[in-house]
Amino acid sequence: MESSSLFALREALTWADEQGMTIRGLLDESQLSELARVFSHERPWSFDLYEPLRAFAHALPRLDAPDLPAQLHFADCLTALNEVLLRDAAAGAGEGAYGAGLKRYGWQMELVVSPSAFATLGYESASAELTKLRARNRGGWEEHAAHNRAFLLQPDAHGTAIVLGAGKLYDIPLKRLAERYERLVLVDVDGAALAESVENVLSRKGDRAHIELVTADVTGAGAGFVRAVDEIFAQPGSPDATYQALLALLYSFRSHGTPSLLPPDRTPAPPTACFSVMLLSQLAEPLTRLVERRFVECFAGDTRLCSHEFRVALGQFTHRIQHQHVQALLCTNDSVSLTSDVSEQPTRLAPDERSLLQSPPLPVIGAPHLVDLFPAARTNEIVTAEWTWPHVQPTPKHPSGRLFHVQAAHVPARSSKAGSEANSGGRRW
Repeated sequence: MESSSLFALREALTWADEQGMTIRGLLDESQLSELARVFSHERPWSFDLYEPLRAFAHALPRLDAPDLPAQLHFADCLTALNEVLLRDAAAGAGEGAYGAGLKRYGWQMELVVSPSAFATLGYESASAELTKLRARNRGGWEEHAAHNRAFLLQPDAHGTAIVLGAGKLYDIPLKRLAERYERLVLVDVDGAALAESVENVLSRKGDRAHIELVTADVTGAGAGFVRAVDEIFAQPGSPDATYQALLALLYSFRSHGTPSLLPPDRTPAPPTACFSVMLLSQLAEPLTRLVERRFVECFAGDTRLCSHEFRVALGQFTHRIQHQHVQALLCTNDSVSLTSDVSEQPTRLAPDERSLLQSPPLPVIGAPHLVDLFPAARTNEIVTAEWTWPHVQPTPKHPSGRLFHVQAAHVPARSSKAGSEANSGGRRW
């Protein structure tokens, strides 16, 4: 049975095709027609259509057409795309690297990461670098932390809460959350760093009696991804053959059924709140960085990874990992709070050292706004906030900096009718 997202996307594409809709440089009539055929089950998917689909997803909410058959967000399009990938995999359809990837990789979730995969993906070194970065930019980090903590404390609190991406706890109000919830489950891929952080914040054992620490890779993809990359580079062929194998891996990602956030034996029942804290943009980065590093080590000087095709392949994989995470949050049916950087803006100290020069912002999620990563049907429920984070502050000695643009979204539990009505007038971008 197909989802409402797939039905709505097919209706919207058919309508747009009949209207002759185009977006200059991003979506032409032939691409729109091919998208309509894909989601009407008339042809297999092709990742040549990914950027046109993304452009369509971002343009549609801005149209004010009275006869538009459906409201869609980027999230709805990614849900529909996942269904198409499952369809093509079951039918043995798809050409080139896409078809080869569907046949070779099954993508079962593995929430536990082995020590070797943990090291390969660089989680420990990333955690240590985070500590150094905060020490050098404490003022900007505290400014962000104040905004983040305040947002996380907005929802009504009771029962059990899960905090994903707890890690260093730099921007999480642990003491306040521990007071507000009868049970608090803290989750991070770096279990050792998490345990040390909790020990530093809550010195008394009594304060930690109702706090549970869980080590898990919430993407469920890391362990299998490392094995697949190891297999590709165990006996690398030509640069082109290896490149095609990497495309096959990146194209093949798909989610089966309801995605999980915790190992089955560690899932509290029933949780009442779920927090994802500054995690979304980081989920796929260790995986995509591994692919690039291994290829460069093997084929120094080869420029294939600079191609537009490969940048799109990395981008779509990142977006779909992020989509699975948001879907997993919503599937818990808890009250959901999500904070994430949505773009990164390089900055530089001006020659006079008194002003700041800013480059155009670079997106780090698949849509301009965090709310676009939620289904359109949930939009009116969402309460939002946004702020800037001086992540790296330029100095005369180190003139290059980085400014993050952060957005936050709170979605009340589906079962909470009163909460949904109360929040239906929340701020939106």
